[in-house]
Amino acid sequence: SAMSSVCYPGRLLGIDYGTRRIGIALSDPRQLIATPLTTYHRTRPEKEAPFFCDLAGEYEITGFVIGLPLHMHGEISDMAIEAKAFGSWLHEQTGKKIVFWDERLTTAAAEIHLKSARLSLEKRKKKRDPVAAQIMLQSYLQSKSMDS
Repeated sequence: SAMSSVCYPGRLLGIDYGTRRIGIALSDPRQLIATPLTTYHRTRPEKEAPFFCDLAGEYEITGFVIGLPLHMHGEISDMAIEAKAFGSWLHEQTGKKIVFWDERLTTAAAEIHLKSARLSLEKRKKKRDPVAAQIMLQSYLQSKSMDS
């Protein structure tokens, strides 16, 4: 509703970018808590714009946080270059602001997190991408709340 957007910065969508699957997480309107949302399975490029535009509209998001998979020693990986291009494209499609966030450790962290939850491998596979997106988004939200 219009009321809530006045008081709060608004929801963010966290994106764990992949060439085949994109993990998606969602923040609350206060940008404090991230929750896993879904995995987008990439098939045809022309389906992607409507999917992300609908998602942005449905959750009334104010921006996207895209995880940049840098190499451990910090230079930009090919995947990060793709993720940056995807971010520019998302901005063009949705008009929302885009933030990039170093997610070097999130996929590994997601695995540990899910293993500790004692999920079967199959369930873990299904949840890995949105949970990686959640962990990435949560680390972004925490760093932001420390700034303020």
